[in-house]
Amino acid sequence: MLQNSSLTENKPNLDYIQALRALAALMVVLHHAKAFLVGTVYEKLSFDLFWPGAFGVDLFFIISGFIIVYTSYDYTRKDLPTFIKKRFIRIWPLYFIATMIYALLFKNTDLSTMHGFVYSDKIDAVQSLNIIKSLLFIPLNFYDPVYFGAATLFVGWTLNYEVYFYIICATGLLFSRNKYWFYALWFLTTLFIIPSFMGLATTIRPTIENGGYFNLTIQSVVWEFVFGACVAILFKKNMLRIKDPKKAIPLILIAFAIPAYGYVTKRNTMHGVEYFGMYYCVMFFLLTSCHQFIKDSIKIPKTILSIGDASYSLYLLHPIVFIVLFKLKERLLPTLDYQNFYFMFISVIVSILVSILSYNYLEKKLINIYKK
Repeated sequence: MLQNSSLTENKPNLDYIQALRALAALMVVLHHAKAFLVGTVYEKLSFDLFWPGAFGVDLFFIISGFIIVYTSYDYTRKDLPTFIKKRFIRIWPLYFIATMIYALLFKNTDLSTMHGFVYSDKIDAVQSLNIIKSLLFIPLNFYDPVYFGAATLFVGWTLNYEVYFYIICATGLLFSRNKYWFYALWFLTTLFIIPSFMGLATTIRPTIENGGYFNLTIQSVVWEFVFGACVAILFKKNMLRIKDPKKAIPLILIAFAIPAYGYVTKRNTMHGVEYFGMYYCVMFFLLTSCHQFIKDSIKIPKTILSIGDASYSLYLLHPIVFIVLFKLKERLLPTLDYQNFYFMFISVIVSILVSILSYNYLEKKLINIYKK
């Protein structure tokens, strides 16, 4: 989602990917920020405007599947240490810092007074054992899909899926040039064959009694990673290269029209490739097919690219920013009415600024440590 894997590690940059990252992150942030308006006259309007933001994570999953295969397409067994180091340094240090700060704030803040910001309202989320499980990317509840009990820092539920995908990709490298056969066999087995054998193929959120961690592996959202990975393979084989404006422009318009259709109709409002994720799958495939035209003809604003670069920080840090702003408001301006769009958008803007600072002065430094 979510990790900020630079597309320029060893390949030309694809700005549209960074723009999609920015879009996905902003969607999630706005979705959470609307909680400030719960219980007000603005509640319905904020829901109507920002309800699909939750599905920004589905777009993140697709992008992650693409990026991991894109950046490790030629990796073999000897590259396994490099793969693991890169993934670790991209995702864990910042997650550790954000989780510990969030836990500290959580213990000293009455979130119930934030009128709707109750994504982690259970005190057991910050118990020592659950903090450790969260930092090890172990779901807090193996029998409550799709979030599986979330994590101490509640947005961390998506990282449990991310890291699972990384583990499978890392395992596949042991097979070197045959890694894609391993991936195909593994995901077909866990996402289709086993669920079908156990009569769970048509179950919306399948779980197996005493299935433990395996319950995470059979969720349909994993197909989104697989889809992104398949698009990356087609991309690397130069099978997606539409340059003709007469073809590319209509396809790009269709790409954005499809999720817009889901937004307007409120259809398929669940996480997963067979729900709202399908809109983003089609959009991503069409945009990737037209990547050469986009690169040659469309100038993406630097501001959007900056947000895309900082998308991982934005995703992890915005709940912390929300709480800090709320605490500052309570201490400095206790009579200020914060349940309005002004405070909501200020919270989003500050989150963006903090995330850009985090990316430039924390994430980049961590990356440089690895490079040294």
